Amino acid sequence: MRFALLLVIAGALSCSSKTTPARDAGDGGVDSGPPRSGPCDHHDPLRQVFFGDLHVHTANSFDAQSYRVRATPSDAYRFAQGGVLDLAGKGALAKGYRLARPLDFAAVTDHSEYLGEIALCTSAGSEIYDAPFCEGLRASPLGTVYGLGLRIGSLPATRVEACGTNDALCLARAQSVWQRTVEAAEAAYDRSAACRFTSFAAYEWSSQRTVSMLHRNVIFRDHRVPAQVTSFFEESEPRGLWAALERDCLKGVDGCDVVAIPHNSNLSDGLMFDGLIEGATPIDAALAATQAKLEPVIEVSQHKGDAECINTAEDELCDFETFGNQQKLSYVREGLKQGLLLGERLGTNPFKMGMIGSSDTHNAIPGAVEEDRFVGAFGNKDDTDTRLLAEANIAHNPGGLAAIWAEENSRESLFDALKRREVYATTGPRIVLRMFAGWSLPSDLCNKADWVKLGYQQGVPMGSELKARPSSAKAPMLIVSALRDVGSDQRPGTKLQRIQIIKGWLDGDQPKEQVYEIAGDPQNAASVALDSCTPQGPGHDSLCAVWSDPQFDPSQRAFYYARVVENPSCRWNSWICLRNKIDCSQTIPPGFGSCCDANVKKTIQERAYSSPIWYTPSK
Repeated sequence: MRFALLLVIAGALSCSSKTTPARDAGDGGVDSGPPRSGPCDHHDPLRQVFFGDLHVHTANSFDAQSYRVRATPSDAYRFAQGGVLDLAGKGALAKGYRLARPLDFAAVTDHSEYLGEIALCTSAGSEIYDAPFCEGLRASPLGTVYGLGLRIGSLPATRVEACGTNDALCLARAQSVWQRTVEAAEAAYDRSAACRFTSFAAYEWSSQRTVSMLHRNVIFRDHRVPAQVTSFFEESEPRGLWAALERDCLKGVDGCDVVAIPHNSNLSDGLMFDGLIEGATPIDAALAATQAKLEPVIEVSQHKGDAECINTAEDELCDFETFGNQQKLSYVREGLKQGLLLGERLGTNPFKMGMIGSSDTHNAIPGAVEEDRFVGAFGNKDDTDTRLLAEANIAHNPGGLAAIWAEENSRESLFDALKRREVYATTGPRIVLRMFAGWSLPSDLCNKADWVKLGYQQGVPMGSELKARPSSAKAPMLIVSALRDVGSDQRPGTKLQRIQIIKGWLDGDQPKEQVYEIAGDPQNAASVALDSCTPQGPGHDSLCAVWSDPQFDPSQRAFYYARVVENPSCRWNSWICLRNKIDCSQTIPPGFGSCCDANVKKTIQERAYSSPIWYTPSK
């Protein structure tokens, strides 16, 4: 199992390399476009929701390159805005492939490891083009990528020998690739008052303790970035990445700002939230504060699985897109509970994280997360229906989206929302989810036209800390509102089934949790007809509820987040089986056995997760 997992991880690894102070516009670095003269035309002080993808790989990533992906960052940004991309080898569905609905924002996050090596090996006439390593990469890319994955999973970390003395050749070329990546983001950013699309300069960094994925997507606020990325070869631990980002961005480049978003944690072998440094030394207050500052959100759902909660009998909805190991501290809910415990011990909660989703596509197609149009995530590794349905890929899924509540679709507004955690995750649908908490919200707030304004005035939005408890208040009150995804011209969205509140709290030194049903009906008998993938039964276009914690103890640390659940719908594999007209009563064509395998799930209940709201007792 561990060997098989290594193969998977070798095809999904991350990136970075040593940073130096960037040259800004006046010093010969990446020039930004002309500044916007005023706010966006669509500016709302009460904020509006924007959907995007902050985890995207192109041909610059060593694994995507090995899967014969040749699309560039510019191609990916064009696709995110509704442009067409032909996906080589992906079949009829992928010819002239485009999003049914463009994204509002995106970030290309190519792996920083091997940026220079891949560019040198694929550029005829480069200094190492004819080196044995490069010849092997071009002749047998899958075998080579496995070896490269092993290199960034062991210490001491060393680059390939072809990089020359002090790795100078590869570092220099990596810097130029990073420069072009930033330039692609600059070219894609809409600086007009229309604010149609926002792009971020970004990369992915990998810490790969054996097979434990501790990757981070590093997202910069704007064009003011370090001249070089940071990789596993320079910093093999998250704390090393944080130190590099502080040194080379926050302190090294005037105006630079950055967040690091942990890769979904279900493949982290329980290390993402263990509260230890390098697997042994307990985290201290200073490091906890650094992590809380630089990592305000975490990716909870993507194509390699969903990491909201571990699959247990206590919460049946945790049995959703499970992939990888089942260790408690590999899951975000457990991390949030661990954060309460560390907050009590250290005075700072390092895991006070909001939640987003993204795709982690390695096809340069950000936002391509629709179940009925899934074309895989790994180039020619899953480029046919039968390869997608094979055992190695059937547990994958199209991925999720990041949703951000911001005043406008600009870098400044979106980035500020990420930092204050006013964000949420979806597993693909564009569900509109909003949550506020306060001590005296009106019980009829759902019926008030100005409920959002009142939510800000009398409470705090998702991602926030509850204000100090008035002596007269018995328990916090939450309002949660959800609107179903209306869908696209090609396919309508699915109705909502219910809203739940997940509470975590600290009882002494024991983290606990409880799931509360607050709106909708979990027993609404909704279903889906597999012979047509048509949803059936009752559901809701919208749901809203005001809820008060019936078990609140003002002496206990706690958090609350909302989970919005759709009615059942067809999983991507059912759509493929339907398109291929598979009849399980007849002879099953080769490669389509999973269509008739009772152990393979045919339906799903897509969902959205709000960022939590935290309560800390007054000392």
